[in-house]
Amino acid sequence: MKDFQWTSYVLSSPKLLAESGEVRFCLLSDLHGFVYGPGNLRLLEAIRAHKPDGVLVGGDMILAIDPQSLRKAGEFLRALAKEFPIWYALGNHEHILLEPYSKRKEEYLAYERELEAAGVVFLHNSSCEVDIRGSRFSIYGLEQEQAFFRKPFPPKLSLS
Repeated sequence: MKDFQWTSYVLSSPKLLAESGEVRFCLLSDLHGFVYGPGNLRLLEAIRAHKPDGVLVGGDMILAIDPQSLRKAGEFLRALAKEFPIWYALGNHEHILLEPYSKRKEEYLAYERELEAAGVVFLHNSSCEVDIRGSRFSIYGLEQEQAFFRKPFPPKLSLS
């Protein structure tokens, strides 16, 4: 975790309108409250350099057992939201804080409220439609029960 990894993928689709040009998304996942430089500046500068049209958060921006990770992730995402639209799907670390037995549920809900006020869109088993220079995108967020994060033998997903 001393450094982040950046991997680029190029996807094409006939649904992407030619006049939309190249559309770029940045996917952030599994930071677990880690910070890259003061105020996460190294990571923020890397994202800026790639000029994304939006940021997709795949969860685990926090570490459920570390109360400071909510503050760290919140500060970074609020700064990022000033420059880019953000869509946030929860990982198991966020989801566990929402469980009825969680002693930190209210603290986590405050984190979500602060980020929503900054413009972050949370996708709790939901989706949203976005338009980027004329091309439409559907962005989905799926929350799994904690059992699906058991290693090495999680239950199988079914279509029913």
